[in-house]
Amino acid sequence: MEPDADADVDADGDRKNVGDRENVGESTAGDEPQADVASGPGTEPAPVPASGPTATGPTRRTRRGSTPTRSGKASRGDYTGCGLWALGFLVLVLVSFAVGVVLRPDTDPNEGPDAVSLARSVGGDSSYRLVGRTDETEDPCVTLLRGDEEVTGQCGVGVSTDAGEVDRYAVTSSELEDGTTVVFGPVPRQAETVRLELSDGSEPEVAVRRSDAAGLSWFTYETDQTVAGPAEMLDGNGSPVPTPR
Repeated sequence: MEPDADADVDADGDRKNVGDRENVGESTAGDEPQADVASGPGTEPAPVPASGPTATGPTRRTRRGSTPTRSGKASRGDYTGCGLWALGFLVLVLVSFAVGVVLRPDTDPNEGPDAVSLARSVGGDSSYRLVGRTDETEDPCVTLLRGDEEVTGQCGVGVSTDAGEVDRYAVTSSELEDGTTVVFGPVPRQAETVRLELSDGSEPEVAVRRSDAAGLSWFTYETDQTVAGPAEMLDGNGSPVPTPR
């Protein structure tokens, strides 16, 4: 069969078209713009503008009217300020404590919660009261008060130190405004009676009282005489209570 002329033409046309496409592709690739490069010694290439971020990194933009944010790391000035605040607070606490100590009134042991009213006498200028308590060493104490003023008192069972006075106990006395003498004092637990020695030679015997609230045994006696010497403590059988050796 003879080849079809149209087919040959078409085939040739196809080939021509393919060739045209190839030529177009080559022409297109060759038509891309190229940077002019000058040749020759001492000539530097022209700089090419960068289309993206530079090598130094992106540029940080700051809004107009805003201040740059501060780093989260504390500076030395921050620590210094905190230290000064803490020191000032400590000084204030110490000053307040010192002022409180200076202005605080002295605590009266005879008016505290451990003080117990033992006896009271109402007689104008001769009024008084006896208060009992135990001190910090657990010794029994009996104190004579007039109003809020402490007149005299005794802590612990007193032992006579006079030569030749065996098994005798010291007692406490005070003269009131009307001339009456109040004799009193704590006594040993085993004592039941106190035998006094007065200036007129009499030896009255006084019953011992006990106060469970104050935790002590004691006695009191009023007389118009003065006390001449130490007292004698008698037990339930009337025998002298020996003094501690």
